[in-house]
Amino acid sequence: MGEVVLVCSEQGKDNVEVGCSNYEIHGKEKPVDLDLVENIVPEAGMILDSKEEVYKLYIQYARREGFGSTKKSTRLGDDEKLKYYTLACVRVNCPAKINIIVSSDGRFTISSVNLEHNHALSPQKARFQKCNKKIDAYVKRRLELNDQARISLSKNFHSLAVESGGYENLTYTEKDCRKYIAKARQFRLGVGDVVALGKYFSRMQQRNTKFFHLIDIDEEGCLRNVFWVDARSIAAYEAFGDYDMPFAPFVRINHHEQTEDTETYIWLFKIWLKCMSGKVPIAILTDQCMAIQGAVRMFFSNSHHRLCLWHIMKKVPEKLGGLNKYKAIKKILKRITYEAVDTQEFEDTYLKMLADYNIEKNEWLNSLFKIHDHWAPVYVRGIFWAGMSSTQRNESVNSFFDGYVGPTTSLKQFIEKENKADFASFNSCFPLITDCYFEKQLQEAYTNEIFKLFQDELLGMIYFNLTLTGSHGAVCSFQVSDVVKGKEGAFRKQVVYNVYTNAGEFDIKCSYRLFEFKGIICRHICKVLIEKNVQDIPSRYILPRWRKDIKRMHTYVQNCYDDPQTSEEKLRYNKLCSHLLNKTSNSFP
Repeated sequence: MGEVVLVCSEQGKDNVEVGCSNYEIHGKEKPVDLDLVENIVPEAGMILDSKEEVYKLYIQYARREGFGSTKKSTRLGDDEKLKYYTLACVRVNCPAKINIIVSSDGRFTISSVNLEHNHALSPQKARFQKCNKKIDAYVKRRLELNDQARISLSKNFHSLAVESGGYENLTYTEKDCRKYIAKARQFRLGVGDVVALGKYFSRMQQRNTKFFHLIDIDEEGCLRNVFWVDARSIAAYEAFGDYDMPFAPFVRINHHEQTEDTETYIWLFKIWLKCMSGKVPIAILTDQCMAIQGAVRMFFSNSHHRLCLWHIMKKVPEKLGGLNKYKAIKKILKRITYEAVDTQEFEDTYLKMLADYNIEKNEWLNSLFKIHDHWAPVYVRGIFWAGMSSTQRNESVNSFFDGYVGPTTSLKQFIEKENKADFASFNSCFPLITDCYFEKQLQEAYTNEIFKLFQDELLGMIYFNLTLTGSHGAVCSFQVSDVVKGKEGAFRKQVVYNVYTNAGEFDIKCSYRLFEFKGIICRHICKVLIEKNVQDIPSRYILPRWRKDIKRMHTYVQNCYDDPQTSEEKLRYNKLCSHLLNKTSNSFP
């Protein structure tokens, strides 16, 4: 325990004049326990045994009063040892401070005190001062364990606040906890340098020879690029012929927080093709980064390249917010984007918007129109994207895998979730909601998640009207009247889709093109199938990727990554911490 000694004399140690600052102290030295005295105020004449005790005294006082403290001027003696220093308020030009003299016997004397500030104090907000922030070993351990258990930071932080009796009693903020967890995650890998990374990758490759990795070093021997793909992902790519980029985002930021240029992506895609045995992806979804687009044109010229819709719509306030009729323009632009039935409607309405609001010269809107076939849904629905329209998880991917994958899901957890989903699909299913013969067929074929999406299409049929518009032998054409809904669920407009069937070849197409886009037959096709009393859907309309009765090779590939939560050293450390905490808690009533 730190002690403070209060002394009153006309002359202090080393002939230093000291005062009693509005009070007098008589008698011999009296030790005062700093941990027990809550309202102690710095006074001239106080003598303490260490620099830490002086700092503790002043910082506790500063926090109670509501200001931040800092160490300012210092002076060394001829022997290069500390002789004099000042602790003061952090505010510039604030006169509040205490001066401390270090005597030859190593004791610290407060020689003078000024407690007056030239600004308002805030005891309630003092804990936000940098000098008052502290995360002790117990809290750090709690943060790390909860983070490894995938407990969100907000819940993690709230539990600490409850334990401390309120947020006002914490000596750290949620942002401080976030920074610590980020740093702790970095250290879990190891040293963090190129050698450690190389050793880690080598260890993974020893566990599975198909683990692919490459480290790119620049001319100065510094790490420039790192690329790795585990064996399970390679097998999945071979099975599906594409790769879900959101599960392995290519985010390239250098040490100045600048995005990398085309050369980096050229390196990346070249290594990607080498890793995947030259197999080019069917489709690639990216943002509008010119560096990425240049590399895509070079390596994936035959792949369908689409721009992220979420990134484009996110820029609307920034690019158009200054226009006089911004709200009206934004409303029309969103309606064109999400509700246009065909390309002609999109182009006519888009150009009419530019003319009606006198924004034909708007550079951003014109640039978007020039590349509309790379981002507008009505242009890309004829290509298979597995239902995705965005690189962001909070867009289409999140809705597609809602409750299945989250932003903090590790690879090990993802595999476990996939295994559990496979088990659920084989051992349970959603009940039928119609008397359609083919609903039972798809219930037995589809995984539970995909079957639920198909059932949503069946439910949508209640708003339809079906009309036969033509019949030429085995070929029939229908018009299906559908209703487009707004965000609030309110009916927006009536839309007519065309469905064509060929009974001879059992070919069926809909102008809505949901099957082409997502791989699931749409409600309009379902309506026609019911009208024609179709009982079984041909296998080509049941994509293998959505089936639960197919054995996929990648599911047999073992995960080779280290699990930091189950290593022998980690378990021993956890046991030791728990033992010490129990001993400590039993020491107090």
